[in-house]
Amino acid sequence: MIHSLRKAYPIAAMCALAGVSRSSYYAFVRPREQPRRASHLLDAARQIHDASRASYGSRRMAQSLQRKGFAVGRYQARSLMREAELAVRKRRTHR
Repeated sequence: MIHSLRKAYPIAAMCALAGVSRSSYYAFVRPREQPRRASHLLDAARQIHDASRASYGSRRMAQSLQRKGFAVGRYQARSLMREAELAVRKRRTHR
């Protein structure tokens, strides 16, 4: 409704009447695009995952990727692992 009447009335006034903040309106109108991960970064993460026998978490994955020359932090490595569907296999303790 706000979007269709934006030329006739001020957006701030319409947002106030609708009980919506202006920033929410603009966030709805212009959704952010998610950056696509580079395929070579995903491939490197898969190789590290296979080489470590699925034992590397996000911290060690980030360190390994940094050693290979990628500028990746811990949280980006976590997102990368999630996107590549890489899960850590937990080792069972010997009893």
